[in-house]
Amino acid sequence: MNVFQNALLSVVWLFTLIMCTDLWTDPAVGASTSLAERAGMTGLFVSTAVIAHLIIRRILGKNS
Repeated sequence: MNVFQNALLSVVWLFTLIMCTDLWTDPAVGASTSLAERAGMTGLFVSTAVIAHLIIRRILGKNS
């Protein structure tokens, strides 16, 4: 993998980490959502990041 591909994938995972952290630490979200709902949203964020990771690798892998 080249530097650009690594940077792009790092941004995807960093954004996912920020979104999950915000979901679990925001008091407004925490008060209005249950634990199962937050866990489900975390799963959604992570699965979206995995799919983005695979798509980016495939697109950039063909161009290298």
